[in-house]
Amino acid sequence: MFAKGWTACVVATIATAAALAGCSKQQVVEEKPAAGYTAGVLSKEFAGTSVHVLMPPWAKLPKSVITGFTERTGIEVKWETLDYDQLHDKIVAMQAAGTAPADILEMDGGWVGQFGAAGWDTDLRNYLGPETPHDAVGAKAFSYQDQQIGVPYSLDFRGSAFNMTMLSKTGITTVPRTYAEVIAAAKAVKKAGLAKYPVGFPLVISDGSAAAWYSLLRSSGGQILGADGRAALTDGSSALDSLQFLRTLHHEGLLDPGSVQLDDGKVDSAFAAGQSAIVLAESPGALTTYASPKDSRIAKDQVVFAHTPGPKGTDGPSLGVQEALSIPKASKHKEAAAMFITWWLQARNQAAAYTDPDGGGGYIPANRAALEDVVQQGKLKGGQQIIDLLDSIEPVIVNGPPTWFAKFNREAASMVQNVAVGNVEPQKGLDDLQAQIARQVK
Repeated sequence: MFAKGWTACVVATIATAAALAGCSKQQVVEEKPAAGYTAGVLSKEFAGTSVHVLMPPWAKLPKSVITGFTERTGIEVKWETLDYDQLHDKIVAMQAAGTAPADILEMDGGWVGQFGAAGWDTDLRNYLGPETPHDAVGAKAFSYQDQQIGVPYSLDFRGSAFNMTMLSKTGITTVPRTYAEVIAAAKAVKKAGLAKYPVGFPLVISDGSAAAWYSLLRSSGGQILGADGRAALTDGSSALDSLQFLRTLHHEGLLDPGSVQLDDGKVDSAFAAGQSAIVLAESPGALTTYASPKDSRIAKDQVVFAHTPGPKGTDGPSLGVQEALSIPKASKHKEAAAMFITWWLQARNQAAAYTDPDGGGGYIPANRAALEDVVQQGKLKGGQQIIDLLDSIEPVIVNGPPTWFAKFNREAASMVQNVAVGNVEPQKGLDDLQAQIARQVK
């Protein structure tokens, strides 16, 4: 989820990290793979080596996958987990000092710009077979200046969820594709008394709320930064259209006035309780919750996961928020680490990470073949709908968010809230945010 993957750190921490990043450049020279190592090949060339893996709690592998790797290669695996914020801070502090926190590290999409600029991570093209990044959905989001510094293991992106059972009771049988169609559908649901506030969208000032707006922005072709790195919010009408759309939803009573206190988790809970018909910015992982009678009152309803609507349709990108694996340049066991990543990202092991009750993390696999296998087994709710959107996934910012982006998330969320509730005019809010970006990228 974006909320966990893009948590804003304390401003002082960000500033310190940025400063350390600048100081740490060039401290560790990247090595080429050792003699005897062949990228993408599993062997016992490094038997007796131990690799240290440091990940967040949700990134798990079944014991059978880990022991299978040791049996195949003779390489032992030491697994450590840390809460997300602690993990980020430890990685920053140790990498900036030229020390590897572990041989394999979590790489969140929000870290690519900061870590890439610091030069902390290994270009994995030298260590993995070409098929590994190619088969991982969203791999380009972890490329920094043509270096592949991470490869996704977990698939997450943003689409929209529609309770078509509820919508069909008003005569609507097709998924809304435009802002106008969403507004019309929501009004029909409200008029029929099916839901007091038919549309779910978080407006609390948080990273998750910022991501929800980015989903609307990107789905209609808008960008925060252009390819040349300049501020691009006011290029075209996508950003303004999305703000006017949210303002209309709030003004017409289609969004809960309490949305200013709702994060994305509470928005999902309201949808699961049958209190709304549409969630505008949703993770595909939520579909399993909605289909569970234990966790949802709409388990028997037809819930469709689709491309986020736009002003004129659904022809823009879907916001990708994947998580990846990386190898620090300071690691002394790059080859063994690369072998373990190769093993982890094989289709059968990625599928096991989602389905195996013996320690699997339950995250949706980023490997295309594994995803298709899980869908064919009928183990992923809305699987075909998810597959249909894979080619539309793009990062929020090419080359990764810059170091100032974590603070910007809160500023963007604050602007969206103020515009939606009518405190600020959409154009004024957008112009002010554009000016903030322009000051950062000078």
